[in-house]
Amino acid sequence: MMNLALGALVFLTNRKNPINGSFAAFAWSLASWALTLIAFRIVPQTAAAVVFLKLSYISAIAIAASLTVFMHYFPELQPFRRLWKNVFIVGTAVLAVFLFLPDFFLTSSMPVMMVSVSPSFIFACGCWMGGF
Repeated sequence: MMNLALGALVFLTNRKNPINGSFAAFAWSLASWALTLIAFRIVPQTAAAVVFLKLSYISAIAIAASLTVFMHYFPELQPFRRLWKNVFIVGTAVLAVFLFLPDFFLTSSMPVMMVSVSPSFIFACGCWMGGF
């Protein structure tokens, strides 16, 4: 809850400043990650738990993306070139969408929610991280 309030406070201070916007996105993605992990742990249905687990990984991707943008802007405001901005946005979105493909990320789940990661997901993350 504090991350939501901190993000709102920083964002509402100066909405047009990209530093404030990227920090607010970082704070909100941290809050989203924490809330999805809490929901994953308390929901009794396995199918809903898998959805919350996938949403927590999307939130983790958002944490990495927003922190990368924030580090690019802070302390000196250096705008992204249009090409790299589009590549970054599309790459992050594609990786997030791939998480919901069947058997792309979660290949098995047992009653205690022990999961195994597919090799295609590891390859995709390596390609995404290698590009930046």
